[in-house]
Amino acid sequence: MLVAIAAAKTGGLKAPMDERFGRAPMFIVCDSETGEVRAEVLNGAVEAQHGAGPQAANLINEHGAEAVIARSFGPKASGALNGLGIKMLTISDSLTVGEALGRLRDGGIEAFGSR
Repeated sequence: MLVAIAAAKTGGLKAPMDERFGRAPMFIVCDSETGEVRAEVLNGAVEAQHGAGPQAANLINEHGAEAVIARSFGPKASGALNGLGIKMLTISDSLTVGEALGRLRDGGIEAFGSR
């Protein structure tokens, strides 16, 4: 499964996660089975006055992500992700992208909003 992880900056699996979904500076798109980084995607919605969450949801959808990992999701982002059929996975710790991916692979992340 392709998963997009909200990241604070570039760096692949070593990049620190960002606390937010819609205003995360970028997303690291990974294959959850192999751990391979498929893309590092800049989030153009990071400075949007309104609708950053839905814009970010559309961006990761364009990159084929079936799930997204972030520390928090706003209500508009949650609605957009649900509408696109993208699973939302929350994590409360400050981790790197690689550590978050490891938690997903170990079954240690709670999913919500999936179809």
